[in-house]
Order: sequence, then structure tokens, then C-alpha cells
Amino acid sequence: MSDRPALSLSRRHPLLRRFLLREDGSGTALAVFFMAICVGLAGFAIDLERASTLQVQLQAVADSAAHAAMIARSTQVEADAKTTAVNIATRNMPSATFGTVLSAADIQFGTWNSVSRTFTPVAGSTEAVQVTLRRTAANSNPVRTFLMRFRGTKQLDLTRRSIMLGYDPDCLREGFVAQGMVDIQSNNTFKNGFCIHSNSVVKVSSGNYFETGVKVSMPDKTLVQMPNSGFSSSPGLEAALSSNRYDIRILSRITTIIDGLNAGNTLYVPSYITNRTPISVNPSSVKKNSFQQGRMYTVTCTGNQKMTIGSDFVVTKTVVTTNCPITFSNGAKVEDAVIATTNTDVKSIDGPNGIVLGKNDNCGTGGGAQILTMGGMSFASGLEVYGAQLLAVKDIAFSASALGVKGAAFVSGGTISTTSGVTMSYCSGAGMEQNFRMIYAKLVL
Repeated sequence: MSDRPALSLSRRHPLLRRFLLREDGSGTALAVFFMAICVGLAGFAIDLERASTLQVQLQAVADSAAHAAMIARSTQVEADAKTTAVNIATRNMPSATFGTVLSAADIQFGTWNSVSRTFTPVAGSTEAVQVTLRRTAANSNPVRTFLMRFRGTKQLDLTRRSIMLGYDPDCLREGFVAQGMVDIQSNNTFKNGFCIHSNSVVKVSSGNYFETGVKVSMPDKTLVQMPNSGFSSSPGLEAALSSNRYDIRILSRITTIIDGLNAGNTLYVPSYITNRTPISVNPSSVKKNSFQQGRMYTVTCTGNQKMTIGSDFVVTKTVVTTNCPITFSNGAKVEDAVIATTNTDVKSIDGPNGIVLGKNDNCGTGGGAQILTMGGMSFASGLEVYGAQLLAVKDIAFSASALGVKGAAFVSGGTISTTSGVTMSYCSGAGMEQNFRMIYAKLVL
């Protein structure tokens, strides 16, 4: 009985009856359902894509901040290196937009185990750094979602980490490195591990011998200069050659290092110095016992004055900075000591026969010497070098007696040239612990 009014109504109104009998709109409800699913999936995909883009951005900034921290550690204390990294991160991801993505607490210096691939925090380390960037709720800067919030996910936590390892390029740690030519005369022997590099070209005369493991590099190894006899006159040279270029950053830091020494900066002052207050000395009064162990000295020249390190001098466990040209007398020795001059003469440091730089201790711990100049260096025959670092803005020229070089880091902004009869041995950095470094960085994780 209850259906009759509707039936009667449809009979009286044919158009209404046809509408009630149509089935072509039956999919509308299903379409609306599927549309809601598609919109939800699209929103989910949009939020995930945005999160993925932010992850890439966070990683790139983490890598940049870690690199900056590691490089800064060459010339800055740990706290200042952390500040440098934070500034890099903030510059790339401003706090007004992204919140504080990096704080000093999320930067740790330490050690890196390449076998287990693990990082261990060690306060004061210059070996490696770990940087962690955060966009998290706990950090008060999570990533807000758009459409995912309709399924209950209102924000996402993103964290990215970067670990940089600090290192010295092999040649800068031990070997000959020059911005200009490295000129090797005849009848020299280079032992396994020794490195020769020029950012220009290496010139090798005949009769030299290069053991397996020696490295000889320049931007284009095919440009190596040799006599007409070619590789046959220098056994091992062909295998040692490679193409490479270095950014010799430490040359631009020589003034900074000298200033740091004068200021008593612990980044530069060796550990054997017990009193960092410098003592002023007149160059004319420099005698055998003028430089006491554990102390620092400044020697100031005027006019044509120079400083002489006498033949009976053994300069040890001291730091001497000066503006004087320095002459080493025959037989002078420097062990566990730093001598640095701002003099810019091409022979701002020179000496005749028998100069000994570093202690002849068969690559034992300590005993090294660091000689720095804003000018050049020139040593006559008989130079002996044991765990010594020579840094010169201009040319370095020397010769040595047989077995006279064992552990040498010569770096020149000009050329390096040596004469005949030199045996260059390698110490793997042993006995050269006090050498000045400019850290290079590589990504390990």
C-alpha cells in the first residue's frame, strides 16, 4: 500500500518516471570515492617528494659545514672551527625559514676508523669531524606537511649527518712540492714513499734512480723534462709518473703561522715551549747560548743587519722569529726547533757546508725542525735533513751528501732544485710531528 503513491506519481509524470529508471549516474558515488583516494595519494606523494628534496638540501649543507669545520681546524681552535661550520649552515639555511638546523653541540671532532667505518668523538682532535643537521620536533623545526596531515601526520623529522676526514696530501707531508719547476740533477736516489710534485713541470737529468713506490707528479706527466736518453737513463721514473695538481695552501699561511708564533697561539707554538712570552734579542748579540730551551725569541734587524747561527750552535727546543736574513755557519744544527723569518730576499736563509736540520735519529719520534721564510733558501753541499720541514715563498736550492736526507718536507712557492749525489729516504711522517699543517678534507660518510 505504501508504494502506490510513488507509483501513481510516476505514472502521472512520465519524465520523473524516466529519471527514476535511469542507471547512467550510478558510478558517480564510486568516482567520488576513488577521487578522494587519488587526492590522498597525490598529497602523500607531494609531501614525500618535498621531504626528499629537503633531505638532499640538508645533506648538501651538512657536507659543506663539515668541510668548513675541517678546513678551519688548520688555523682555528675547536670552538672557533665549530662557529665557522654553524655560520656556513645558517647562511645556506637561514634560521628565519628553517629554524636552527645546526648548533655547536651537533659538531664533534674526533677520530675515524676506516675499517669499522666508525667515528669516535675526541676533544681537541684535528683528524675528523662529524656534523649533524636537524629538522625535528625536538629541535623545534620539524617539516610541516600539507595533505598528509589529513591522515594524522602533521609533521616529519629529518636528520642528516656528514663526516669529513682531515688529511695531508702525501707530497705535502713528506717530499718536494713546488709551484714552479722541480729540477732534479743527476745521480740521485729516491726511496720508496718519497714524493716529488710540481704545479708546473718536473725536470730530471740522467742517472737518477726511483724505487717502486716513489711518486713524481705534475699537471701533465707527458711534459716531464728528460735528456734524450729518456726513461732508460732514470730507472723507475716512468712508473712513478702521474698527472696531478695541488692547491698549496700552506704557502699563503706562512705569515699567519709566524704571526701566530709571535702571539703565542697554541695552534702554532710547539709543545716543547714552556713559556710563550717572547724575549727580544739584538742580532749582533746572538751567541751560542742565546736561545734557551723552552723559550721563544724575537730578533729584529735594521738596515743591513743579519742574524747568524754560528758553527757551534745547536738550536733546540726553542722558537726564533725574526725579520732578518739568516745565515747558518758550517756545522750549525737545529733540532726540535722553529726558525722563521719574514725577510723576502731570495736568499733570506742560506748556509755553506754541513748544515744539519733535524736530529739524525733514524725517523725517531721528535727531533724535527721547521724552517720558514717569506723569501727563499739556499744551502751549499753537505746539507743534512732529518725530519725537517722547509717552507719558502720563493725558491729552495740545496745539495746534500749521500744519505743526507731522511724525512723531508720542502714546499716552495717558486722552484726547488737539487744537485747530484742525494739519497732521499722516507720516514712516513715519523719524527715530523711538529710540522705545520694545512688540513685538507675528504668526505667519508
